[in-house]
Amino acid sequence: MRHWIILPILLMSLVACDGDQLVPANAPPAGSQPQTDNGQPTPPTADELLAQLEQAGREHPAIQADTEYKVDQQLTGDSEHRSGSVKYQADTPERPAMFYVVFNTLKLGEGPTMADKVEYAFDGHWLTIAKHRIKQMTRYEVAPAGERVEAFKLGKGPFPLPFGQTAETMNKYFVATTEPAGQDAPQNSDCLLLLPRDEYAEELNFTRLAMWVDRTSHLPVKLISADKSENITTVSFTNIDSSPSFNEADFHPRRPAGWQYSQESLHQADNIAP
Repeated sequence: MRHWIILPILLMSLVACDGDQLVPANAPPAGSQPQTDNGQPTPPTADELLAQLEQAGREHPAIQADTEYKVDQQLTGDSEHRSGSVKYQADTPERPAMFYVVFNTLKLGEGPTMADKVEYAFDGHWLTIAKHRIKQMTRYEVAPAGERVEAFKLGKGPFPLPFGQTAETMNKYFVATTEPAGQDAPQNSDCLLLLPRDEYAEELNFTRLAMWVDRTSHLPVKLISADKSENITTVSFTNIDSSPSFNEADFHPRRPAGWQYSQESLHQADNIAP
């Protein structure tokens, strides 16, 4: 998983969220936000949008959604497109945050879409990756038993996801702005552009991030990011269920009989991509 959610969460010119470029903007729930003279909703400020995202994270500690994941490698012209679903459970005093992602299909470049199931599960301690095509399961120890890590901080953790982020943390690491969402924006959404602050640019793993936010639920529905290798990653979330019911087994894939199995620390892994 290169830089998921996700999250885990850009083309060469990421100035506006227009078409395949980046732009930002957002507005509160329909019917509750101020309007301009022509009756159009007035987009909130970046701080207001970040506050909405934080509030949505508190109101929706569990998320389930379908997801599309695409990486365009600008230096080689190659691309990888996967589709699947994601489950996310926020942390509680009793246990850390967890997620489960399964990709069911793969399309390389202009080639055909093929079945290629890959599972990722994180239970707060172990990251499990199951590659069904080659019958291989690997478990990576992300944190020592009993110790918590900030695995989901955008741009910092091993698996940054756009859910459950706080305005304070976002403002600490990024300069946030808002602009019109662009013609290719998800319906009923606005876009927030996040640029790493100079003092944190070296430690963050992307150079720009655009996040489209639904105006009703205030949950992220699309992200486009650029990393330091000039890879452009696009992630979208659809059919979002903000009140699913999970159990512990959802975040612990079974080890199938006859598969190759290994176990190691995350820092020993050079590449955990699908």
